[in-house]
Amino acid sequence: MPLARDGEDNARIEDDLRIRATLPTIEWLLERGAKVTACSHLGRPKGEDRRYSMEPVRRRLAELAPGVELMENLRFDPGEEANDPAFVERLVAGRELFVNDAFGASHRAHASIVGPPARLPSAAGRLPAREVEVLGGLLHQPARPFAAVLGGAKASDKMYDRMRSGDAGSIADAEPTGKIDDLRGRKYCVLVSYRRNGQAMPSPLWFGAANGKLYFQTSASGYK
Repeated sequence: MPLARDGEDNARIEDDLRIRATLPTIEWLLERGAKVTACSHLGRPKGEDRRYSMEPVRRRLAELAPGVELMENLRFDPGEEANDPAFVERLVAGRELFVNDAFGASHRAHASIVGPPARLPSAAGRLPAREVEVLGGLLHQPARPFAAVLGGAKASDKMYDRMRSGDAGSIADAEPTGKIDDLRGRKYCVLVSYRRNGQAMPSPLWFGAANGKLYFQTSASGYK
């Protein structure tokens, strides 16, 4: 979540899109009498680091969904990423139900993702349900022509391991479903960028496709 900082302990949210995206699930639960406690992480802190406190998120959430509690950054405790059973027990203490609304984190074997479903009645929230609906449509009934654009702060994570290791391989092999049109037979490159402190920052990777193969480079000097 993008934050602007006026000093180490004074941060404000620049874009609350991710908070607002959780509101359909939160409101559904509140309307049915649930007392909601939300939990999440912010950044990649190594232990407790006040720069990554959830306080600015807590303030905004209180404006959008009064009465909802928000735990402190889960990654302040090493038990989160280690999937420590003792940490899971602290998370679920006093809770009756678990709802996972974090589609983007659901691939992780972290305590807050895999621990509660083993201990509590659990369900997916409205956000993951919507993600699955949209992705299912793209996989099975995409509008044509269908192009893929890869980007973000972790663009390399979105590429295949063998491409990252230098073996670009063929798009036909890397995309077995054959759903993507615009990576085949077209020459182009994309400068992937992300935002840091409100400024667009180029990533070190450029991507291009030609003759059914994907190429990448780490500078403007040439493709590998």
